[in-house]
Amino acid sequence: MKLKYYSILLALIALGSCSKEIEIDKGIEDFKVKTTSLTYKVNDDVNFEFEGNANLVTFFSGETFNQYDFKEGRIVETNGLDLGFTSANPVLTGGQSNQLSVMASTDFNGDYNSFSSVQQATWTDISSRFVYGTSATFVASGTKSIADLIAAGKPLYIAYKYITRPQLISGPARSWLVQGFSITSNTSVGTLTLTDMNNAGFRIVDQNAETAPAKSSVSISRVTLNGNEFTLENDPQTENWAISKPIYTGLIDNGPDRPVSIKGTADAPLKKYTYNYSKKGVYQVYFIATNVNVYQKEDVVRKLEITITD
Repeated sequence: MKLKYYSILLALIALGSCSKEIEIDKGIEDFKVKTTSLTYKVNDDVNFEFEGNANLVTFFSGETFNQYDFKEGRIVETNGLDLGFTSANPVLTGGQSNQLSVMASTDFNGDYNSFSSVQQATWTDISSRFVYGTSATFVASGTKSIADLIAAGKPLYIAYKYITRPQLISGPARSWLVQGFSITSNTSVGTLTLTDMNNAGFRIVDQNAETAPAKSSVSISRVTLNGNEFTLENDPQTENWAISKPIYTGLIDNGPDRPVSIKGTADAPLKKYTYNYSKKGVYQVYFIATNVNVYQKEDVVRKLEITITD
């Protein structure tokens, strides 16, 4: 009985001690930033000097994509649309020709599991706009405008269509390799990449996935288009497509601007930070100092206006 009593007492003591919050480090309000001048030349060292101490310090330089005013998000409007990629067509892998087409659609329903969805969509053949590889060496397609394909309020899908003719009659299918896929647009903050090979989300849609599956594949760096498996009894003409995820134009949410971390909790007190600006202009510079623990967080924001001249 005494053992049970002591166990309960110890549990209550432990609970009481856990309920006490750890106090946050004091003095965050004393954090200050200064420079010896507010005007510098391009590529000069801008030395920011600090007083006080903070657990964390982050930095917005004021340059495009590193601006405090856009820390919650940046909406930009696209103007124009350009597509580029590289391709290779190794001769040794087969003898068929004219197997590859570059297609675009604004009404594909996004069902990558159904070849009938591909057939029901309206596709525009834009193959003639580009240059293609003729060997195992990758060749740049050229960066070409596809702005005429944009339909207001609708996403754009880009696809690589690959046809395999009966291989017993037409010879083995020939591999097509696509890399360096990139879609860019002009905006008020310069040229933005709307999607690239790494995040275009290409997926293979196969006409005869069950009866004559294609050997095509997609990785984060390449689309590989190959012919289907075949036998003497089963050698159809077939298609498989590599189709991108939807690409949106118009007003684009480019996401928030992120600050650069210049001090962590394990670092020594920050006394100086040096930065260089490569372009002239007037920059709104922000430092956010933070003291934090598992229970609390306290921030202070310090701002300087730095002018950069030639």
